Amino acid sequence: LDVDICASGDSARRNMESLAECAVEIVPLELYDSFRAKIAANLQWICAKAYGLENIPEELKDPFYTDQYEQEHIKPPVIKVLQSSELYCRVCSLILKGDQVAALQGHQPVIQALSRKGICVTE
Repeated sequence: LDVDICASGDSARRNMESLAECAVEIVPLELYDSFRAKIAANLQWICAKAYGLENIPEELKDPFYTDQYEQEHIKPPVIKVLQSSELYCRVCSLILKGDQVAALQGHQPVIQALSRKGICVTE
C-alpha cells in the first residue's frame, strides 16, 4: 500500500480506506491452527502463481469446508486440481523458459524439469 504523506486529504483517506478493507483478522493464539494456515498459504501461493491473483477460479479461493461433525477438510475440487498435473505445469512453465515448457505434460516431466534447475522435489 502506498500512502503519500504529501497527498491531498482525499487521496490519503482513500488509501487508508483500502488499507482497512484488506486488514487481516487477528486470531487469538489458542485458536490459531498453524497446520491449517500452512495449507491455506501454500494453496493460495500456488493458485496465485498458476492463475494470477485476480483470476483464481472461484472453487479454489476458499479451499476448506466443514462437515457435519465439525471437521474441516479440503474441498474435493481443490483435491482434484492438486492431484492433476495442470496446476504444477502452469507454475513450472512460469519458472522455466524455452523448449522445456512445451514438454511439461505430467507430474514426472515437471519433477525432472525442476530437478534440472536445482529445485529438489520431495514427497
